Amino acid sequence: MNKKIPVILGIVIVIIALAAWALSMKAKPYASPAETDTNNQTEVSDGAQSINAEIKGPIGVAQGADGSYIVTKNGMTLYVNVKDENPSGTVKVTCNAACEANWPPYLFDESVAVDPTQDPLLSKINIFERSDGKQQYAIGTQPLYTYVGDRKAGDTTGLGVGTGWMVAKP
Repeated sequence: MNKKIPVILGIVIVIIALAAWALSMKAKPYASPAETDTNNQTEVSDGAQSINAEIKGPIGVAQGADGSYIVTKNGMTLYVNVKDENPSGTVKVTCNAACEANWPPYLFDESVAVDPTQDPLLSKINIFERSDGKQQYAIGTQPLYTYVGDRKAGDTTGLGVGTGWMVAKP
């Protein structure tokens, strides 16, 4: 009987260790080292143009004629609409399906790790569930969108198109 106790104790320890390992694997989606590097100054390109941007998970910060602005992980400009500003602290969406034909929502990508504790900009990024069940990124309470007229990294052709659209600022 005394010989069985160490064997049982060893099995229990192995089971606990495996359970802890399995839980740690579920807590975070896989991300490559480049995606988890919070200070990834890089040149992003869509094949037609390159821009320098500091990529931080799903977003980056690029420099333009009017200062810094937020881009996707691929360097495409992100926009917000002033109609979506909501001082109550909840996300408000005014861009409906017809609007989204020109202003596609920037949807959550679970393959990109976000560690908001490491960066002040990432701490402003939120994810909310849309009426269609998909998840979309927001900066604060303002949903983030791209513009269909932007063809290459760094384009800001959405400026001046429609009412209330502006580039997202860090």
